[in-house]
Amino acid sequence: MPKIKLHTKTFEDFATLTVSIGTNCPQGGDSGHGGRTVLRLLCDSGDMNVRTDASPELQHVESLEIVFGGDAECRVFAEALEFALTTLHKVWQKQETTNEEEFE
Repeated sequence: MPKIKLHTKTFEDFATLTVSIGTNCPQGGDSGHGGRTVLRLLCDSGDMNVRTDASPELQHVESLEIVFGGDAECRVFAEALEFALTTLHKVWQKQETTNEEEFE
């Protein structure tokens, strides 16, 4: 994988979460052109669980890394993060959201 400069910030409350994000996009196309986008989460204290298609049960983890390959993947990931942030702010403020589904 190419070297990617990561920008890191730690957030503290009753939990501590360190977020690292970086990309070398755009690289001119799909992952074969070398474009990578990395998101790392480190939950130093608190409760973080993940579920993947390889492991359908929730698993407690202290860290998580997601790597996207390609320019389009970087763009849609950025859009998805913006949607997630906007939605969390709305829910936090008890505003209406769209396409709600139950999480188990």
